[in-house]
Amino acid sequence: MSIWDAIIQGIVQALTEFLPISSSGHLALYNYFFNNNQGETLFTIILHIGTLIAVCIVYYKTIWQLIIEFFDLIGDIFTGKFKWKEMSQTRRMLIMLIICMLPLLVFVPFSDVVDYAAKNIYILAGCFLFTGMILMFGHIMGKKANKKDKMTVKDALVIGTFQGIAILPGVSRSGSTISAGLLMGLDKQFVTQFSFILSIPTILGSFVLEMYKSRDALSTLEVTPTIIGVAVAAIFGVLAIKFIEFIIKKDKFNIFAYYCFALGGLLAIESIYELIAGQTIVQAIIG
Repeated sequence: MSIWDAIIQGIVQALTEFLPISSSGHLALYNYFFNNNQGETLFTIILHIGTLIAVCIVYYKTIWQLIIEFFDLIGDIFTGKFKWKEMSQTRRMLIMLIICMLPLLVFVPFSDVVDYAAKNIYILAGCFLFTGMILMFGHIMGKKANKKDKMTVKDALVIGTFQGIAILPGVSRSGSTISAGLLMGLDKQFVTQFSFILSIPTILGSFVLEMYKSRDALSTLEVTPTIIGVAVAAIFGVLAIKFIEFIIKKDKFNIFAYYCFALGGLLAIESIYELIAGQTIVQAIIG
Protein backbone atom coordinates (compact mmCIF):
# COMPACT_ATOMS: atom_id res chain seq x y z
CA MET A 1 0.00 0.00 0.00
CA SER A 2 1.32 3.44 -0.91
CA ILE A 3 1.39 6.43 1.45
CA TRP A 4 -1.20 8.18 -0.71
CA ASP A 5 -3.53 5.19 -0.44
CA ALA A 6 -3.19 5.31 3.34
CA ILE A 7 -3.92 9.05 3.41
CA ILE A 8 -7.00 8.72 1.19
CA GLN A 9 -8.39 5.80 3.20
CA GLY A 10 -7.72 7.67 6.46
CA ILE A 11 -9.70 10.65 5.19
CA VAL A 12 -12.56 8.47 3.94
CA GLN A 13 -12.71 6.51 7.21
CA ALA A 14 -12.84 9.68 9.32
CA LEU A 15 -15.51 11.35 7.21
CA THR A 16 -17.77 8.32 6.90
CA GLU A 17 -17.35 7.38 10.58
CA PHE A 18 -18.55 10.72 11.93
CA LEU A 19 -20.64 12.14 9.13
CA PRO A 20 -24.00 10.34 9.42
CA ILE A 21 -23.62 8.36 6.19
CA SER A 22 -22.34 4.99 7.53
CA SER A 23 -18.66 4.04 7.32
CA SER A 24 -19.52 0.31 7.38
CA GLY A 25 -21.95 0.82 4.50
CA HIS A 26 -19.35 2.57 2.35
CA LEU A 27 -16.75 -0.08 3.20
CA ALA A 28 -19.25 -2.79 2.23
CA LEU A 29 -19.83 -1.03 -1.10
CA TYR A 30 -16.09 -0.81 -1.74
CA ASN A 31 -15.67 -4.50 -0.95
CA TYR A 32 -18.70 -5.40 -3.07
CA PHE A 33 -17.67 -3.58 -6.23
CA PHE A 34 -13.89 -3.96 -6.07
CA ASN A 35 -13.41 -7.32 -4.31
CA ASN A 36 -11.33 -5.86 -1.48
CA ASN A 37 -8.95 -8.40 0.09
CA GLN A 38 -8.61 -9.29 3.79
CA GLY A 39 -5.38 -7.35 4.27
CA GLU A 40 -6.94 -4.13 3.01
CA THR A 41 -10.02 -4.73 5.15
CA LEU A 42 -7.77 -5.11 8.20
CA PHE A 43 -6.21 -1.74 7.43
CA THR A 44 -9.64 -0.07 7.51
CA ILE A 45 -10.25 -1.70 10.90
CA ILE A 46 -7.00 -0.28 12.26
CA LEU A 47 -8.08 3.18 11.08
CA HIS A 48 -10.81 3.11 13.73
CA ILE A 49 -8.08 3.87 16.26
CA GLY A 50 -7.66 7.23 14.52
CA THR A 51 -11.35 8.04 14.80
CA LEU A 52 -11.28 7.01 18.46
CA ILE A 53 -8.40 9.42 19.06
CA ALA A 54 -10.42 12.16 17.36
CA VAL A 55 -13.31 11.78 19.82
CA CYS A 56 -10.90 11.88 22.75
CA ILE A 57 -9.26 15.06 21.42
CA VAL A 58 -12.53 16.95 20.91
CA TYR A 59 -14.22 15.89 24.14
CA TYR A 60 -11.23 15.27 26.41
CA LYS A 61 -12.57 17.50 29.21
CA THR A 62 -15.93 15.73 29.36
CA ILE A 63 -14.32 12.29 29.01
CA TRP A 64 -11.93 13.04 31.89
CA GLN A 65 -14.85 14.19 34.05
CA LEU A 66 -16.71 10.96 33.21
CA ILE A 67 -13.69 8.83 34.17
CA ILE A 68 -13.39 10.60 37.54
CA GLU A 69 -17.15 10.34 38.05
CA PHE A 70 -17.04 6.60 37.33
CA PHE A 71 -14.75 5.94 40.27
CA ASP A 72 -16.76 8.32 42.47
CA LEU A 73 -19.90 6.44 41.49
CA ILE A 74 -18.37 3.08 42.43
CA GLY A 75 -17.34 4.51 45.78
CA ASP A 76 -20.81 5.93 46.48
CA ILE A 77 -22.48 2.63 45.56
CA PHE A 78 -20.31 0.61 47.95
CA THR A 79 -20.67 3.15 50.78
CA GLY A 80 -24.43 3.52 50.33
CA LYS A 81 -24.24 7.21 49.36
CA PHE A 82 -25.64 6.80 45.86
CA LYS A 83 -28.97 8.57 45.34
CA TRP A 84 -30.68 8.51 41.93
CA LYS A 85 -32.60 11.76 42.45
CA GLU A 86 -29.50 13.69 43.53
CA MET A 87 -27.19 12.89 40.59
CA SER A 88 -25.01 15.57 39.05
CA GLN A 89 -25.23 16.20 35.31
CA THR A 90 -21.95 14.32 34.75
CA ARG A 91 -23.09 11.30 36.76
CA ARG A 92 -26.43 11.19 34.93
CA MET A 93 -24.58 11.30 31.60
CA LEU A 94 -22.30 8.45 32.71
CA ILE A 95 -25.20 6.25 33.77
CA MET A 96 -27.12 6.99 30.59
CA LEU A 97 -24.06 6.04 28.53
CA ILE A 98 -23.95 2.69 30.35
CA ILE A 99 -27.68 2.12 29.82
CA CYS A 100 -27.27 2.95 26.11
CA MET A 101 -24.84 0.05 25.75
CA LEU A 102 -27.28 -2.54 27.12
CA PRO A 103 -29.45 -2.92 23.96
CA LEU A 104 -26.31 -3.83 22.01
CA LEU A 105 -26.28 -7.17 23.84
CA VAL A 106 -29.50 -8.07 22.03
CA PHE A 107 -27.91 -7.45 18.62
CA VAL A 108 -24.56 -9.25 19.20
CA PRO A 109 -25.90 -12.72 18.15
CA PHE A 110 -26.87 -11.29 14.73
CA SER A 111 -23.33 -10.87 13.36
CA ASP A 112 -24.10 -13.39 10.61
CA VAL A 113 -26.98 -11.19 9.47
CA VAL A 114 -24.58 -8.26 9.25
CA ASP A 115 -22.16 -10.24 7.08
CA TYR A 116 -25.04 -11.31 4.84
CA ALA A 117 -26.31 -7.73 4.52
CA ALA A 118 -22.85 -6.46 3.55
CA LYS A 119 -22.83 -8.80 0.55
CA ASN A 120 -26.30 -7.98 -0.78
CA ILE A 121 -26.71 -4.72 -2.65
CA TYR A 122 -30.49 -4.55 -2.27
CA ILE A 123 -30.17 -4.76 1.53
CA LEU A 124 -27.53 -2.03 1.49
CA ALA A 125 -29.89 0.10 -0.59
CA GLY A 126 -32.64 -0.35 1.99
CA CYS A 127 -30.26 0.45 4.86
CA PHE A 128 -29.12 3.72 3.27
CA LEU A 129 -32.74 4.69 2.59
CA PHE A 130 -33.57 3.90 6.23
CA THR A 131 -30.70 6.13 7.36
CA GLY A 132 -32.02 8.93 5.17
CA MET A 133 -35.45 8.55 6.70
CA ILE A 134 -34.33 8.71 10.34
CA LEU A 135 -32.02 11.64 9.57
CA MET A 136 -34.93 13.54 8.08
CA PHE A 137 -37.14 12.81 11.08
CA GLY A 138 -34.29 13.81 13.37
CA HIS A 139 -33.88 17.08 11.48
CA ILE A 140 -37.58 17.88 11.83
CA MET A 141 -37.74 17.02 15.53
CA GLY A 142 -34.46 18.80 16.26
CA LYS A 143 -36.19 22.13 15.74
CA LYS A 144 -38.38 21.39 18.77
CA ALA A 145 -35.81 19.72 21.07
CA ASN A 146 -35.14 21.45 24.41
CA LYS A 147 -34.51 18.84 27.17
CA LYS A 148 -30.73 19.21 27.52
CA ASP A 149 -30.41 18.15 31.17
CA LYS A 150 -33.40 15.82 31.35
CA MET A 151 -32.24 12.63 29.68
CA THR A 152 -34.20 9.66 31.04
CA VAL A 153 -33.71 5.91 31.08
CA LYS A 154 -36.32 5.65 28.32
CA ASP A 155 -34.33 8.10 26.20
CA ALA A 156 -31.14 6.10 26.76
CA LEU A 157 -32.80 2.79 25.85
CA VAL A 158 -34.24 4.25 22.64
CA ILE A 159 -30.84 5.69 21.65
CA GLY A 160 -29.18 2.38 22.52
CA THR A 161 -31.70 0.45 20.42
CA PHE A 162 -31.06 2.69 17.42
CA GLN A 163 -27.34 2.17 17.95
CA GLY A 164 -27.94 -1.58 17.90
CA ILE A 165 -29.81 -1.34 14.60
CA ALA A 166 -26.80 0.57 13.24
CA ILE A 167 -24.71 -2.62 13.24
CA LEU A 168 -26.24 -3.10 9.80
CA PRO A 169 -23.98 -1.71 7.06
CA GLY A 170 -25.59 1.36 5.55
CA VAL A 171 -27.26 2.39 8.80
CA SER A 172 -25.22 5.22 10.31
CA ARG A 173 -24.33 4.85 14.01
CA SER A 174 -23.86 8.58 14.60
CA GLY A 175 -26.89 9.43 12.47
CA SER A 176 -29.06 6.88 14.27
CA THR A 177 -28.08 7.90 17.80
CA ILE A 178 -28.27 11.65 17.15
CA SER A 179 -31.62 11.29 15.38
CA ALA A 180 -32.97 9.05 18.14
CA GLY A 181 -32.01 11.68 20.72
CA LEU A 182 -33.66 14.41 18.70
CA LEU A 183 -36.79 12.27 18.26
CA MET A 184 -36.91 11.94 22.06
CA GLY A 185 -36.78 15.72 22.40
CA LEU A 186 -33.22 16.10 23.65
CA ASP A 187 -31.22 19.26 23.04
CA LYS A 188 -29.35 18.96 19.73
CA GLN A 189 -25.94 20.13 21.02
CA PHE A 190 -26.13 17.81 24.01
CA VAL A 191 -27.22 14.76 22.04
CA THR A 192 -24.47 15.33 19.44
CA GLN A 193 -21.80 15.32 22.14
CA PHE A 194 -23.47 12.34 23.82
CA SER A 195 -23.54 10.40 20.56
CA PHE A 196 -19.85 10.89 19.83
CA ILE A 197 -18.77 9.98 23.37
CA LEU A 198 -21.03 6.93 23.15
CA SER A 199 -19.01 5.90 20.09
CA ILE A 200 -15.91 5.25 22.25
CA PRO A 201 -16.99 1.89 23.76
CA THR A 202 -18.74 1.00 20.50
CA ILE A 203 -15.64 1.63 18.38
CA LEU A 204 -13.43 -0.20 20.88
CA GLY A 205 -15.75 -3.22 21.00
CA SER A 206 -16.06 -3.36 17.21
CA PHE A 207 -12.30 -2.94 16.85
CA VAL A 208 -11.50 -5.86 19.16
CA LEU A 209 -14.07 -8.12 17.48
CA GLU A 210 -12.96 -7.31 13.93
CA MET A 211 -9.27 -7.63 14.86
CA TYR A 212 -9.98 -11.10 16.18
CA LYS A 213 -11.80 -12.06 12.98
CA SER A 214 -8.93 -10.74 10.83
CA ARG A 215 -6.07 -11.95 13.04
CA ASP A 216 -4.66 -14.17 10.28
CA ALA A 217 -4.01 -11.08 8.13
CA LEU A 218 -1.99 -9.15 10.77
CA SER A 219 1.28 -10.05 9.07
CA THR A 220 0.17 -8.22 5.91
CA LEU A 221 0.05 -4.81 7.61
CA GLU A 222 2.67 -2.27 6.58
CA VAL A 223 3.83 -0.18 9.54
CA THR A 224 4.46 3.24 7.91
CA PRO A 225 1.21 3.47 5.88
CA THR A 226 -0.73 2.23 8.92
CA ILE A 227 0.69 4.92 11.23
CA ILE A 228 0.09 7.63 8.63
CA GLY A 229 -3.44 6.38 7.96
CA VAL A 230 -4.32 6.42 11.67
CA ALA A 231 -2.89 9.95 12.07
CA VAL A 232 -4.85 11.24 9.06
CA ALA A 233 -8.03 9.57 10.34
CA ALA A 234 -7.55 11.33 13.70
CA ILE A 235 -7.00 14.76 12.12
CA PHE A 236 -9.93 14.54 9.73
CA GLY A 237 -12.02 12.92 12.45
CA VAL A 238 -11.64 16.06 14.55
CA LEU A 239 -12.63 18.20 11.55
CA ALA A 240 -15.64 15.96 10.84
CA ILE A 241 -16.88 16.19 14.43
CA LYS A 242 -16.57 19.97 14.40
CA PHE A 243 -18.39 20.07 11.07
CA ILE A 244 -21.28 17.98 12.43
CA GLU A 245 -21.55 20.26 15.46
CA PHE A 246 -21.76 23.23 13.10
CA ILE A 247 -24.35 21.55 10.87
CA ILE A 248 -26.49 20.60 13.86
CA LYS A 249 -26.31 24.14 15.23
CA LYS A 250 -27.39 25.57 11.86
CA ASP A 251 -30.28 23.07 11.50
CA LYS A 252 -28.85 21.61 8.27
CA PHE A 253 -28.84 17.95 9.35
CA ASN A 254 -31.15 17.12 6.46
CA ILE A 255 -28.35 17.48 3.89
CA PHE A 256 -27.09 14.05 4.93
CA ALA A 257 -30.58 12.62 4.55
CA TYR A 258 -30.64 13.75 0.91
CA TYR A 259 -27.25 12.09 0.33
CA CYS A 260 -28.44 8.79 1.82
CA PHE A 261 -31.69 8.94 -0.18
CA ALA A 262 -29.72 9.51 -3.37
CA LEU A 263 -27.21 6.73 -2.65
CA GLY A 264 -29.94 4.32 -1.59
CA GLY A 265 -31.86 5.07 -4.78
CA LEU A 266 -28.80 4.47 -6.96
CA LEU A 267 -28.13 1.17 -5.18
CA ALA A 268 -31.74 0.14 -5.73
CA ILE A 269 -31.25 0.78 -9.45
CA GLU A 270 -27.99 -1.20 -9.29
CA SER A 271 -29.73 -4.16 -7.66
CA ILE A 272 -32.39 -4.20 -10.40
CA TYR A 273 -29.67 -4.01 -13.07
CA GLU A 274 -27.84 -6.94 -11.49
CA LEU A 275 -31.04 -8.98 -11.38
CA ILE A 276 -31.53 -8.42 -15.11
CA ALA A 277 -27.94 -8.42 -16.39
CA GLY A 278 -26.33 -10.81 -13.92
CA GLN A 279 -23.39 -8.50 -13.26
CA THR A 280 -22.64 -5.18 -11.57
CA ILE A 281 -22.53 -1.90 -13.48
CA VAL A 282 -18.83 -1.63 -12.59
CA GLN A 283 -18.19 -5.04 -14.15
CA ALA A 284 -20.11 -3.98 -17.25
CA ILE A 285 -18.06 -0.78 -17.58
CA ILE A 286 -14.71 -2.50 -17.02
CA GLY A 287 -15.74 -5.19 -19.44
